Amino acid sequence: METLFQEAPNPHRAVTRICLLSIALVFAGQAAKPDEFAIGPVTVVVPPPDGFENAWHIEAVRERFPNSPGLTVVAAYLPADDVKNFDPNKDLDFYARVAIAEAAKDQELPEAVLPQFAQQFAKGAAPDQRKRLAELEKQTGVAVRQPIVLGVFDQTPQSLSGLVLNSIRTGKRSANVLTASSLLRLNKRMLNVFTYRRLTSMADRAILEDFTKAWVRTIIAANPG
Repeated sequence: METLFQEAPNPHRAVTRICLLSIALVFAGQAAKPDEFAIGPVTVVVPPPDGFENAWHIEAVRERFPNSPGLTVVAAYLPADDVKNFDPNKDLDFYARVAIAEAAKDQELPEAVLPQFAQQFAKGAAPDQRKRLAELEKQTGVAVRQPIVLGVFDQTPQSLSGLVLNSIRTGKRSANVLTASSLLRLNKRMLNVFTYRRLTSMADRAILEDFTKAWVRTIIAANPG
């Protein structure tokens, strides 16, 4: 039954609701803020991969990714849920990291270098990592077998991506992990990008390659010039 004492419409309340809805929609549609890294005099922009966040602020994450000789790790990206509920005792199945070579800070990367690396990778050539892998096992307790080179799977005028398969063992646990190593030439400087996925089926290779291709192109688009 209708009543004579129904509340009259409040135009101010309506405006407030519209404003709050607009703000919510804006934040819902915002992408994660890109990261910026200095490579000598050049600053490069790295947007996080879709659905991933930079977890470099977590100490346990930084401990998992020690620097290599001449290569400094500056970021590690994990699925957003893994960052929110990070468990240092849980194995990582899908993740990425970004690193900067010391040499890149002082030297520009010639255009001809990428095709040269592509030729070496196509021949199955890879640096001998046995010494470095032994050091890594001593530091972290993680043993990694010399990688099997699976070849180049993506190449653009500004990037090169190759795939390798690693066998990793820590304690009684072991896993086969696919690693996509990407070399990007951004504003004439070199940026190293690595993506990883545990290999449990043949689908994992396609997933990692597609993920890497999309992210590499996003990074390139964020660094015009």
